[in-house]
Amino acid sequence: MDLPRPPPRRHPAPAPHAPLTHPRRSVAVAVAAPAPARPTTRQPKPVLPNKPTVNLAWPPTFDDWMMDIVRRRALRLNSGARRRGVRGTVRAVELAHILQRSVDAQGRWHCALCHDVVTLDDLSFDHVVALADGGEHAAENLVPAHRKCNEVKGSEKAQSRTEAMDRWMDEWASSHSGATPKGATRHHTRPTPPPAPERRYA
Repeated sequence: MDLPRPPPRRHPAPAPHAPLTHPRRSVAVAVAAPAPARPTTRQPKPVLPNKPTVNLAWPPTFDDWMMDIVRRRALRLNSGARRRGVRGTVRAVELAHILQRSVDAQGRWHCALCHDVVTLDDLSFDHVVALADGGEHAAENLVPAHRKCNEVKGSEKAQSRTEAMDRWMDEWASSHSGATPKGATRHHTRPTPPPAPERRYA
């Protein structure tokens, strides 16, 4: 005997969504103000009063051969300054005008240190204020000089700087109970070695 099937259960219909209790927030869009129009005319660059004007015309007495020599000297000077960590560049034409200013009535160059005649073989350029003393690598700080005079001046400057450093370290040690400043080293002059004994062969 078949039993009667129970009627299927019906789920109640879902209730409708409740209306929103808070109003929608209005998003304000910021509108950027238009940029002011740039003036079409360019302002001239200010001229530095301390910067000297460079004469880029070669002296009339310099031919192509001499220009090439002066260009090589300028390259050597600039590379030497860069090795010492000094900024600045000297043009070859500036060196030519430095030489032209040192010419006498006979057309000869003169050393700025000993005031003797300089030939092309002995020519060098000396920094009036040495680079080690804070001098600038510029044409206004260069004068023609003999190679030997330039070396003697450099060695004398180095000797005076060494003596000043040792004197300062002595004063520091006397006021700090004999202590040595951190990172400072003395540069004592090396004594001349005794002459080697003469060898005699039988």
